[in-house]
Amino acid sequence: MFPMRTLLLILALASSTAFAAEPLPIDPLWKSEAFRKTITGSYGIDSRIEPRLTEDEAEELEISGKLLAEKKRTEAIKSLNDSGIAEKSPAILFSLATLQFEEGESEKSIKRFKEALELFPNFRDAHRNLSVVYVQEEKWDDAESHLIRAIELGARDGLTLGLLGYCHARKDRASASLDAYRQAAMVQPQEDQWKSGQAQALQMLGNHKEAASIFQEMIAKNPESIQNWLAQAESLIALEKPVAAIANLELAHRAGELGASQTFSLGHLYLQNDLVEEGFKCYQDALNAGTEVPLRQGADALGMLANREKWDLATLLLKQCQEHPKIGEAARASAGNNFPEEDLSRYARSVALIHAGNKDFKEGIAGLDAYLAQQPTDGEALLLRARLHRDSGNREEAEMRYEEAARIDAVAANAYREHGELLVDAREYAKAIELLERSLALEPSDAVARYLAAVKELE
Repeated sequence: MFPMRTLLLILALASSTAFAAEPLPIDPLWKSEAFRKTITGSYGIDSRIEPRLTEDEAEELEISGKLLAEKKRTEAIKSLNDSGIAEKSPAILFSLATLQFEEGESEKSIKRFKEALELFPNFRDAHRNLSVVYVQEEKWDDAESHLIRAIELGARDGLTLGLLGYCHARKDRASASLDAYRQAAMVQPQEDQWKSGQAQALQMLGNHKEAASIFQEMIAKNPESIQNWLAQAESLIALEKPVAAIANLELAHRAGELGASQTFSLGHLYLQNDLVEEGFKCYQDALNAGTEVPLRQGADALGMLANREKWDLATLLLKQCQEHPKIGEAARASAGNNFPEEDLSRYARSVALIHAGNKDFKEGIAGLDAYLAQQPTDGEALLLRARLHRDSGNREEAEMRYEEAARIDAVAANAYREHGELLVDAREYAKAIELLERSLALEPSDAVARYLAAVKELE
């Protein structure tokens, strides 16, 4: 009888993140030396969790081991397959599963791991390594069940505990994820992936101060890891430290590590802190980043500039949006069905605001008319159209449009209130009072109640 050698090697798992809350990518783990040592180590004999090898099994593994040493992986797989004992040997099946997994043959690997477990149900490392394949395949339930079984069989290594933390994170179980990551970090303190996991679990739980501190330690250790700067920015924003967050994100931006959506978000952050020129530059960079630019982000950028009445910059950005191969489609009525309704609404309203800001009410109204021809029940767009008619001095048209908007429950209270205010300006107090009372009934408000009382005194 001989000790068995496990041969599982490195996998890769892609997981994209922004500086939004989503589990951090785990692929750096597979490149770490600690991971390699864990999954390629030799194991002692423990008949509860590891099958003992016969002389024939040991001989076949020795042959495949020599082929692997010569970098003849295909030949090693063939040797194990042709051994004649694979179907009855959990050790051979485990080794085959390992090699097939490394070759990217996940389905075959899963099949072989399962066969090994059928022959030896308490094969602890087979449970753990099968879970690694399932993590790569993003099958979180399957991965979790085998990780838990490995732990029940005595696994206390950092990889098992850390991957369990990762599965919990993928399933939005922040507390369980934090517990598992902390245990993994205690066993494997040199593995930064578990520290990242802890920090992100803390973010999910709202403990941004501790999360930011962990990320700061990781940044100090490895300042070239842009992912840590991005992740820390999330907590800095929550901690109301926008300037520090901007510094983190700007570093990533200059390093070319921000995608279009993230660059838009950085632009929004600049504008929220009255750094308009810097924000506008980010918006331009985002639009220049490529064709896959989120329509909502473009619409929000236009709206941010419009809300600050930066009409020159808003007009320049609108022109760039209209010329953009993706966002520009939203300006064409025939393309309406290619975008989510809410995103189209944001874009149409932002464009109309910019036209109105430039005193081009006719153009703004025309754009809303074209949009509403496709989405006639968009209350926010109906309400904005009424406002543009009001601001352009067309009272009769504004009243008609307010009546249309009032038919949409989501904006009815505002429509009644604004219509009432329009009539107060026209000194038509009786009808104004009726509309204001309707608004107050739908949406109680101290401000509207005081305004209504003042109008009644004028009547």
